[in-house]
Amino acid sequence: MKIQPDNPLLSYSGRIDWNDRKAPVFVFPCTSVAVRFTGRLLRVHVRNRNAYWDNYLGYILDGKQYAAELLKNGESLLEIPVEGDGEHELLLFKRQDSCHEVTFLGLEIGDGENLLSPPFKPDRKMEVYGDSVSAGEVSEAVEYVGQPDPVHNGQYSNSWYSYAWMTARKLDAQIHDIAQGGIALPDGTGWFLEPDALGMESVWDKVHYNPEFGAASRWDFGEYTPQVVVVAIGQNDAHPVDYMKEDYQGAPAVKWRAGYGEFLRRLRGKYPEAHIVCCTTLLGHDASWWSCLPSFWLSYLKVYDAYHLLCRKNQNTLSTGLLIYPLPCRWRLSLAYLPIQRDPGIYTHAFSADVLCGNCRSKRLTPTRISRLLHFVFFVQKALGIFHGNFSFFSFSIYFLKSSVGSRPSTLIIPIA
Repeated sequence: MKIQPDNPLLSYSGRIDWNDRKAPVFVFPCTSVAVRFTGRLLRVHVRNRNAYWDNYLGYILDGKQYAAELLKNGESLLEIPVEGDGEHELLLFKRQDSCHEVTFLGLEIGDGENLLSPPFKPDRKMEVYGDSVSAGEVSEAVEYVGQPDPVHNGQYSNSWYSYAWMTARKLDAQIHDIAQGGIALPDGTGWFLEPDALGMESVWDKVHYNPEFGAASRWDFGEYTPQVVVVAIGQNDAHPVDYMKEDYQGAPAVKWRAGYGEFLRRLRGKYPEAHIVCCTTLLGHDASWWSCLPSFWLSYLKVYDAYHLLCRKNQNTLSTGLLIYPLPCRWRLSLAYLPIQRDPGIYTHAFSADVLCGNCRSKRLTPTRISRLLHFVFFVQKALGIFHGNFSFFSFSIYFLKSSVGSRPSTLIIPIA
């Protein structure tokens, strides 16, 4: 029995092209469709368009995760083995970024079998703007921890293991992951589509954006309103010239900081009630790229639990669990930091998700205790061999500051993987 993509018992998540209700197009990582059904037969119809690498779809059937390789271009019929009769649950998701676009054309279950009520879809929502780290690129290459990225053709990339989706699952939230490997903030820098590099400033408000697939198309922001927005941009902006390191007050560096502020103002215009989380990554980069971020905010340092932000009962006030310290905005914590030289693996993504969810749920965690806690955590992970390579200390900052465009909502700045 064929199930069409517009069946109301299918549950979708992600920034999807719905121009054809019978053929929705998945562009971004973490985009998914979920279904509950009966019987032992399951077939999935998709159509793939390839730009580079090999392309894979991820799926989780009854709690077990698998990957299915797609044809480079054209339609594929995925025969998915189902064990046992009775009820089953499938989550089909996009593992990779715009190295490909995939169109979901429906599925088949056995004749006489049924679709069941769709899986639970949380009301909480978050959105991430980032690069390969946020997309979960090469996250499955766990045997290469402490080494450069392995030579690969897309097989190690899995958005399920990105810190972005891990955080959403921990917070019981939906996610839109607007992440693209190699992307920088402005056009003309970064690795994505160089030498005619495309930046997040041209991607953030799009559904289709890779010119290899045709004209760009805009996203309707009225379709999805997150409570928390994560901005994890800046890692690739030092390519081909690390102008922030070379001359912090030079024209290119000043222009980048102005562009970053303008990008945040555009996000605030779309989401006036959202809380914005600004991040850097654990990949090796000069300190100037994260140290410039606090210049956008004033007032108090605040540390908070992101879970409370998604659980706010009153949109006009912050919930309990907020810690406020009347300290200068340039105040810093001196913490252990390991600048890794490759995209993080599953363990690092998991740790980053924990950090992003909030290490400060108790008011007993003063800044000093937070510093000691993170020193201890990094030491234990080093001792257990989760991280390899030279363990070094680096100064970085945890800031939770009022937005420059208003006292509510607020902005958190925290380095994460």
